[in-house]
Amino acid sequence: MTPSVTIENAGSLTITSADVAYTLNGGTPVSQAWSGSISAGQTATITFPQTTISGSTQFIATVTNPNGTADYNGMNNTSSTVTISALDPTPTATPYNEGFQSHALGDSPNNDFIYAYSSASAPRVFAVNQGISNGVNWNIGGHGQSTMSMRWDFPTIAPNTSAYIITKKMNLSTLSSPKLFMTHAYAKRGGSSADQFKISVSTDCGSTWNSLFAPGGNALVTGADPGAQYRFYPQASEWVTTELNLAAYASATEAIFKFEGISAGHQAFYLDNIWVANSALGLDEISLPASITAYPNPATDVANVEVELNKEATIAVSIYNTAGQLVISVDAETFTAGNHVIAMDVKDLATGLYTAQVTIDGAIRSIRLSVAH
Repeated sequence: MTPSVTIENAGSLTITSADVAYTLNGGTPVSQAWSGSISAGQTATITFPQTTISGSTQFIATVTNPNGTADYNGMNNTSSTVTISALDPTPTATPYNEGFQSHALGDSPNNDFIYAYSSASAPRVFAVNQGISNGVNWNIGGHGQSTMSMRWDFPTIAPNTSAYIITKKMNLSTLSSPKLFMTHAYAKRGGSSADQFKISVSTDCGSTWNSLFAPGGNALVTGADPGAQYRFYPQASEWVTTELNLAAYASATEAIFKFEGISAGHQAFYLDNIWVANSALGLDEISLPASITAYPNPATDVANVEVELNKEATIAVSIYNTAGQLVISVDAETFTAGNHVIAMDVKDLATGLYTAQVTIDGAIRSIRLSVAH
């Protein structure tokens, strides 16, 4: 990026020089001596050399020493914090999987997404597990199958405030039939349910957005109203998985997705299992001549994929991490009808959630696999 700082003469004397600086994430100031002429009420913009940023960066600018002297009113010499977000220029591979399992309770989404909002300070959008409340003793990940999810805590977010996360760039052109799947949970609060949640896609780095999903209020509800005095903590049966067709964007090599909550101050909203692929986790893309299980789950040293074939078939297995990176590949091999176990060494994989993509005669099934050391 090319940083620039605009300064204004709020006094009555013409300013002919000043020292202007900025910091990124509280680091070492980058300073520049400026000279020129700014009359009362006028402005000047100072441009700095290009610099490289990644992810979300906090930018603060300062101006000192007007006309070579100390400013008698230094209260307005420091800017408010500006958050600048940058996407990695290299698209991530698909299939893409985000289950928030690498987050700890209370983490903001900044680690894996661009996180932005319309309010002056960050709304309460953060990773949750059952530790969020003493009364919760069940998993509050999608369908109760994982421990973590991301929560928009709408009761604490001012009405009409928008808070959203933007994914990494993704290459959809490698998928034959791209779809986006996501799992969410939401309920009324004392009969009220006017919060909104939207999903949009962009193929031009966010210059324009196309809507994929935009229900609100009752259309967003998946669970029972706990009453006006209580937060909603979803049970396994109170999640819904939604499939969004991305056929219109099948040739996109740099697609990004925005998940946006718009508060009405009503009930907590939970998001989990963002999955961009040809088929949903655990669902057949086409009919498979087999049943498939993975064990142990979680695995420590060895993970087994057990396939029961009702006829001879060729099988290959690919393991992807949550960033969509291929971490283990088992070459295709032909097996006879019957029960077969494919063992994979996972002792060098980091603790976390993975996706096992099993290809059988060209048909694909994706199943969850976790590793714990």
